[in-house]
Amino acid sequence: MIASLTAFSCEGFELRHLRYFVAVAESRSFTEAARQLHMAQPPLSQQLARMEKSLGLRLLDRNVRPLALTPEGQVLYAEAKALLEHADLAFERVDAVREGRTGLPTLATLPSSLYLLLPRLLGGYRAAFPDVEVRLEVMPTVHQLESLRKGHVDAAMIRTRRPSTSAVTGSTLLETNRFVAAVSASHAVGARNQIDLAELADERFLALQRVNGVEYDDLFVGLCNEAGFSPKIVRRVEDVHSMLGMVACGLGVALVLDLYREHHLPSVRYVELVDAQPVQLGSYLVWPEPVSNPILREFIAFTRSHGAEPS
Repeated sequence: MIASLTAFSCEGFELRHLRYFVAVAESRSFTEAARQLHMAQPPLSQQLARMEKSLGLRLLDRNVRPLALTPEGQVLYAEAKALLEHADLAFERVDAVREGRTGLPTLATLPSSLYLLLPRLLGGYRAAFPDVEVRLEVMPTVHQLESLRKGHVDAAMIRTRRPSTSAVTGSTLLETNRFVAAVSASHAVGARNQIDLAELADERFLALQRVNGVEYDDLFVGLCNEAGFSPKIVRRVEDVHSMLGMVACGLGVALVLDLYREHHLPSVRYVELVDAQPVQLGSYLVWPEPVSNPILREFIAFTRSHGAEPS
């Protein structure tokens, strides 16, 4: 199969031939596909027959109505669809840069940044540069850094104690966050404004799965240790939203960043921690150096002037 595909790619076929195949595969009709492609049906049928001959396999079952994909055709359809979508995105990005509409097509971000930080930052940026389009990809920090290394995104908004220079070479601090205790509305300390973390020493704690928040876990456990106890973790979950839902159900307490106050869950109370360090985790914009794109440099300059660090 690999040899056949290699030969196929070397015999003058272009992206348009894959578009022909995808159109036929989706419409299940040469007539309808030809209409969508604005071409005559005979040339379309000939192109698909030539493609099948080059690959040495049947892609379409022409003996049924409507047309059906063979198992091999189903595989090629999925791969061709993904390839065409990637190619369309690439051409769109090139056109956007050429026309000066965008220099930052993709920004990776954490789900939690979508609530306050990102709307504030992008709202100001889009007001200043209304013609710039920013694509958002939501993913965990570890995936963001991997995407940066592979060049899949242009910059990322991560939450960490300090960006690792081995992963990225440019960064600016956007905001800082501290831990607060999240308890159910019926909890004994739920009506208080402040508590000493040691008061929760005997509580059942909920926490993130370590793989989804290594630094969070280290800081959470470290704060408890500094308060004189080791937290009794009864359940680890994949995300903070699930953790807060379980807190609301009275299944345990948790330490979360103060930004989650904005969730306004009626059954959850957020209580300040006495003597908690004011800065625990920071939200950073990070990017690979050198930055050759002038609009990306402009975006970085904007975030520096509107973030927590002086420009």
